[in-house]
Amino acid sequence: MCPLGNSQNRKRRTIDYELDDLYGADRDYNTVPLSDDFIFDHYDQMEERRMNRTADKNTQPQNLDSLGSMRVLNGETGTLPFFVAIRTSTNIHFCGGALYNEDTVITAAHCFGDRGTRASRFRVTMGHDKRKWREARRERYFQEFRVSEVILHKGFNNRDFKNDIAIVKLRSSAEFTDYVRPICVLPQGYSLPRSTNAIVGGWGKNEGDEFSQVFKFATAHVFSSAECNEFAGAGYTRNDGTQFCIGYEQGGIDTCQGDSGGPAIVKIDGAWTLIGVVSFGDGCGKSNKPGVFTNIAHHQISGFLKNNL
Repeated sequence: MCPLGNSQNRKRRTIDYELDDLYGADRDYNTVPLSDDFIFDHYDQMEERRMNRTADKNTQPQNLDSLGSMRVLNGETGTLPFFVAIRTSTNIHFCGGALYNEDTVITAAHCFGDRGTRASRFRVTMGHDKRKWREARRERYFQEFRVSEVILHKGFNNRDFKNDIAIVKLRSSAEFTDYVRPICVLPQGYSLPRSTNAIVGGWGKNEGDEFSQVFKFATAHVFSSAECNEFAGAGYTRNDGTQFCIGYEQGGIDTCQGDSGGPAIVKIDGAWTLIGVVSFGDGCGKSNKPGVFTNIAHHQISGFLKNNL
């Protein structure tokens, strides 16, 4: 139960269909669900590691390549049950999303900007660790669904990512397990403390041109649009409060292409809660250029969700 109730170099964080098979899938991973306590403790652990790596906030973290093939830079492996993968009808992953209830997913509108909203073109999968469909479907708790409807915010603007929010309705209901769980949604007008860190994740690209073979997640700091624009540059985010940033001034932890539509989550009053949706970024993990997210609590966004969930 949810106690809360329910022109820069703007680069989308979706991916092109033809890029799906750039990586192999010969490594075997054991998918283990992460407990609430583990995820919650992860905040402090990741913050401590970040501070140790970047004592001087004006410098980039060094030797990022030595940290491994990580799409969410400095990310961790694990399974977060609120995250879903959105795929083409041929099962190619291109965006992420958050499971709201048994038949509803919240994601980004720009995921469908060039693809259209015909429901038959899409699939949604969840309860898995691996990104490739042919590998993910062999996992014990894998679930797959056809789509009945894709609803975009009517005010979505593909140029500046205004109102970058969408809802995907499933044809059938998901079964809730330790690997598949719904997320709470931040209510309209909720103001996050300035010290807030959020967890982000997905199956998107590495810093280079390859994709993560498995789901990865990371913890990073939440900046208001005003705070973000102070160091990222005027106009980096919209100044109407519909967007905010997640990352660090010195970079190093970020979402990337393929993570679009995925949730940013925070534990509030004991419940894991959706606060934002991956929208765009300038590169991946660059200093002074954190990822930009759609603000779930803004009335333009929450109103759309209230009317369509």
